Amino acid sequence: MRRLRPALVLGAWAPTLASATAACGGPDPVAVTPPTGGAKGRVARYEMAFREDLTIDVTAVFEAGVGTRFVIDDAMDAKIQSIEPKGAGPSTWTWTTNEIEAPGCKEGCTLRYHYDMPRAAERFDTGDMVEKRAGAFVGTPSIWIARPVGVSPQASYTVDVEIAAPNAFAWGLAREGETYVGVYDDADESPYATVGRVRRFSIGTETRGFDVMVAGPDPDIGIEALLDWPRAALANVQSMFPTYPRVRPMLVVMVRHGDGIEDGTALGNGGASIRIEVGDETPKERLAADWMLTHEMTHLALPGLRRKHHWAEEGMATYLEPIMRAKRGVLPVGEVWREWFQQMHKGQARDAEDRLDGTREWGRTYWGGALFWFQCDVAIRSRAKDPLELGLPVGFQSVFLEGDISNKWSIERFLGGMDAATKTDVVSSMYAEQAPVGVPIDLDAMWRQLGVSLKDGKASFDETAPLAAVREAMVVGP
Repeated sequence: MRRLRPALVLGAWAPTLASATAACGGPDPVAVTPPTGGAKGRVARYEMAFREDLTIDVTAVFEAGVGTRFVIDDAMDAKIQSIEPKGAGPSTWTWTTNEIEAPGCKEGCTLRYHYDMPRAAERFDTGDMVEKRAGAFVGTPSIWIARPVGVSPQASYTVDVEIAAPNAFAWGLAREGETYVGVYDDADESPYATVGRVRRFSIGTETRGFDVMVAGPDPDIGIEALLDWPRAALANVQSMFPTYPRVRPMLVVMVRHGDGIEDGTALGNGGASIRIEVGDETPKERLAADWMLTHEMTHLALPGLRRKHHWAEEGMATYLEPIMRAKRGVLPVGEVWREWFQQMHKGQARDAEDRLDGTREWGRTYWGGALFWFQCDVAIRSRAKDPLELGLPVGFQSVFLEGDISNKWSIERFLGGMDAATKTDVVSSMYAEQAPVGVPIDLDAMWRQLGVSLKDGKASFDETAPLAAVREAMVVGP
């Protein structure tokens, strides 16, 4: 699941307008959409100094042209200490919900504030924001970074971090040396970070691997056996994307008491990161059979899209994940088709209003997206001279060579890249037909054409079906 963070609810005790001496903001933050214009280039730098108790002193230096309005998502746990204008402007400020108005920042300024992460973890205690696990905090620094409203979405910033041993800080954001570098486009969805006492490991190779941060108790099976789980997921994704990953991601494994795997989420926007939970009693066999971590790693392979196209991202990972596991022989081909036969109907449109673009429904997001890509794959292979040589994955592989989750693409660029690689207009034309309006799909007819049915709970295949060759190529082909 690529996480889309919900709006923060900060509590209703504070007044709507606060003075410059107020410690925090008020209720229900207002969503802020950056303008398309505004300051560009490198417009800000942040210095984050962690105290022994893991609260943070933040110094943010903004260049001229960034404007006078700034937003801090978690205003409840942030306390402004001072604003120092570079020009002759006033050093006062006001809060309105989670937004700061600082007239003196017109010519640039330095903003100093304190953030209480332990207090935030007590209030949120969720991977969507910030949570504590056995001496470590995991969350998204974007919730406490003061962001200027009046800048171009492509304006960038740097972050330097100071933290004393035995505590450590790691962030999935891109780096230049030891300095983190990000852009303000969708900065509220920046990668995960870990702070505090975590164990750090590496899997894969130096150029084709992950940094793995483990927070929580030791698993019963031991650390090495636990790391075999992401190693297998990495091999699954590399079976389709051999040079994956393009940038070095960070995987945060949150170990809790109990059994099972849950709550996997991926975040990019300037970097690449995954957060996932696992019980300390989870046996090796369950980890070996897991699909969730492969799903999350698949998200990192392709560029991020705008939020209205979330279904395309989730559908892509839902569709490709079983194919990649089947390629490595860890999932029988028949199981792939059984799952599709039993689950694809969950993505069906109920009516014309049940469009893909902008949907928030689980079925339409995951299985509606998977059904879209399933149709594309069938159509592309049906037109190919050899369905084994040309299919939907060729398009994904081509796009991967140009971009991944660390950057965003427009839907037009993404569709164009898929069409160019597959030498068809299948993806763009199907998008134009099904994304803006709900279109019911005759799945029964598709199964007959492909020669797929279910008998005694298992997939059965008709080798005389019109699209039998297409079906055979979809799981084993490129």
